[in-house]
Amino acid sequence: MGSLDTNPAAFSAFGDEAGSFQPLNPEDVRSYLHKAIDFISDYYKNVESLPVLPAVKPGYLQDELQAAPPTYSAPFDVAMKELRASVVPGMTHWASPNFFAFFPATNSAAAIAGDLIASAMNTVGFTWQAAPAATEMEVLALDWLAQLLRLPASFMNRTSAGRGTGGGVILGTTSEAMLVTLVAARDAALRRCGSEGVSDLPRLAVYAADQTHSTFFKACRLAGFDPANIRSIPTGADTDYGLDPAKLLEIMQADVAAGLVPTYICATVGTTSSNAVDPVGAIADVAA
Repeated sequence: MGSLDTNPAAFSAFGDEAGSFQPLNPEDVRSYLHKAIDFISDYYKNVESLPVLPAVKPGYLQDELQAAPPTYSAPFDVAMKELRASVVPGMTHWASPNFFAFFPATNSAAAIAGDLIASAMNTVGFTWQAAPAATEMEVLALDWLAQLLRLPASFMNRTSAGRGTGGGVILGTTSEAMLVTLVAARDAALRRCGSEGVSDLPRLAVYAADQTHSTFFKACRLAGFDPANIRSIPTGADTDYGLDPAKLLEIMQADVAAGLVPTYICATVGTTSSNAVDPVGAIADVAA
């Protein structure tokens, strides 16, 4: 973790390693993973007894460890000791059964094991040839998801008849997914406008309920939408704080009359702030 022990004796057991850097020594891999797995198992066994919120102040870790980088590497056991003594006490324990904010624990034994294996294989799947199995698994998993959601065959990458017209990709976060879909919608709208480059970008408008997560509005800015054309539509108790399709249509029609181009509607099923559910079907009809 970056500990610096100035005692030369502390390095006598591994001082010879300086001349033969072996980050993937098979015996080290086995030893370190066993120790890491023991830590993980003990952590989950005891997490309920830990305070959910840490009693630390900003900058605490610099005092626990050190401000300057270490001069020498330290044994793995030293790193594990610092993990237990300095890092764990500064964690908010999302895995605790006493954690009731944001999302519940979204982990599992299979997921933890999968992460370890994925880290070991270190797959970089930016093309099919770079990782055929990773690409094939992504396609298959998303086709499974389309079937589980009972989406039309047009959403499938592969169908019983062969290559489909749909498909998708697995992204790291909802924020990333929002940005990718916003960029796709932006470019499609520009093509419909016959825009040369991004000259018509200031005409594009996007829509969401005022209960929608702030990530959406940030992603709109990153995708280049004019903040003046980002519509945060007020909601109320009469619609259980969901987006009102009639109000949405009214605002979109006003934008069209003003020369703007409706480009993207963000519908949410369970908002973070109020657990509101937007009427997705009715919103899709408005979009159509």
